[in-house]
Amino acid sequence: MSQLSDVLKSINLVELKEILAALANEDAIKIFLTARKGIEKSTKTIQELGLTQKRYYSRLKELMEAGLVEKRDNVYQHTTTGMICYTLGKSFNSALDQRDRLDLADRLRRSKSISQEETKQILQALSPRGLASSLETGESINPVKMFEEHESLVSEIITLIEGAEERIYLAAYDPDVRVMEALIKAVQRKIDLSLLTGKSQKLSESIQILRTILNPSIAHVVLKLLQSQELTVKHGDIPFNFCVIDETFALIELSDPLTKGFHVGFTLESQSMCRKLVKTFNSLYQKAEEDPLVAILKKRAVRSSTIK
Repeated sequence: MSQLSDVLKSINLVELKEILAALANEDAIKIFLTARKGIEKSTKTIQELGLTQKRYYSRLKELMEAGLVEKRDNVYQHTTTGMICYTLGKSFNSALDQRDRLDLADRLRRSKSISQEETKQILQALSPRGLASSLETGESINPVKMFEEHESLVSEIITLIEGAEERIYLAAYDPDVRVMEALIKAVQRKIDLSLLTGKSQKLSESIQILRTILNPSIAHVVLKLLQSQELTVKHGDIPFNFCVIDETFALIELSDPLTKGFHVGFTLESQSMCRKLVKTFNSLYQKAEEDPLVAILKKRAVRSSTIK
């Protein structure tokens, strides 16, 4: 209780209440924003804002009593306190325009499948100077797509894979069959691929992937890729699913801490974030083992070449 009292004592509640009360009206906000450049003729401002004289002067009086606006050289303009409040207001408005990003930040903080340090790195990647500083300065956050449905996320990653030009890194505990097919086609286009899968896939799911890869229409392609060592796959520990394409686009998927199923995913365009994810991928990859599924395919490829 004493800590709360100390916090309250450090805040000027009376003046803060007056400022918030003065701005707690749409008319007052319009007048306050107009005063940033100075109001020389009230009659003109009243007409432009569509206010009556009574509404205008009542709100203006409240703004002046709160210390946000003053009349100087016959011009109504911001006080120093008013200028500070205007700057803070811009940052707050920027935050409101980016509620989906803020919701994403909350989801990351609540997730138990990603560490605090990883959460910090992801949030920093959302803007050049970090999420917190971007809110303080009104700086816009880089475009981020958030996916609350697994199907939408799968479609997005397939689209990104199809648009890859040089290299793909994919760390996926349980790769979707459709994503695997897109990766195979990417390798056919001479895109470098590094794939890391999880350690304990369900047997039925592994068989499903195996059947897909060994489908007659693409089996010979996979075998050829394995023979030439163009398809690199390993099996290891994965803290969360992520994909990096051309070290420019990143996709991250978080699992539900309770059900371990899909929780939320998002994509972003950030070279700095991609570099961090590639570094994480390489670290995990060094400790990983060859994927059993790939081992089976390589054996089959060797046998096929021997028979020929």
